[in-house]
Amino acid sequence: MTLAAAVCFTIALVAELAGIRLVVRNGQTAQRALREWSRPKTTPDADGPMAVLRRGNTELAHLQLEADEGVLEHVLASQARWGLAVGLLVGGAAVGALGNFLSLSW
Repeated sequence: MTLAAAVCFTIALVAELAGIRLVVRNGQTAQRALREWSRPKTTPDADGPMAVLRRGNTELAHLQLEADEGVLEHVLASQARWGLAVGLLVGGAAVGALGNFLSLSW
């Protein structure tokens, strides 16, 4: 095995492990945000925005909908991290394939 192939394998391993770590961390962050969002509320309007609207309090329902949108923004805002994770995984696979070609004995 040549030195170049060993370097490629090492780079591929590090890149793929970093990509997997990002995927797991993004999943945990999303799970935590959704778990906090789905917890029962202790306020009198614990039924959610639609029940508040049925009771005629449109201002409070609007505030609850904004809070729900904040959770969705938090979960979906990590698109750059998802892109980086995919890039690391694909790049690691490509560098690993290059290492395989370099390690072939002619």
